[in-house]
Amino acid sequence: MTIKGAMLFAIGIFAFNFVLVMTGVYDAFPHTDIPMHMMGGLAMGFLAWGFSGYFVRGVRFESHKPVTRYLMSLLYILGFVALIGVAWEMYEYAADFVMQNYFTDVNDQLAGTRQNGVEDMLGDFVMDFIGGFLAWWLGKNA
Repeated sequence: MTIKGAMLFAIGIFAFNFVLVMTGVYDAFPHTDIPMHMMGGLAMGFLAWGFSGYFVRGVRFESHKPVTRYLMSLLYILGFVALIGVAWEMYEYAADFVMQNYFTDVNDQLAGTRQNGVEDMLGDFVMDFIGGFLAWWLGKNA
């Protein structure tokens, strides 16, 4: 995946998420969050592949056994996805905190992320990792 294609895919997922938040789909269908985190993990995995292809040219794990090469690339992709996933969960928490504590009159009219606790967050991380694993699987031999 090229960095341009990965960026466009990631921007598309972010824009779709914005539309779902603003239209209240997450409030009406709370489980919509599950496939969106998987798609976000896929997008971030593709972005990691795009970054490695653009910024890290000529670096290969070819001198190692294929299993080592696959393991190193998997750790790279999942590490990148985890970093972005944690940052996203921090953003969701901060957005909810600000809306619920400082903009209470607006909070009732706007759809928000409305965090549902630690179980929801851990489920989001699992879906991020599944998306990242799919991105690794699709790009590992490319």
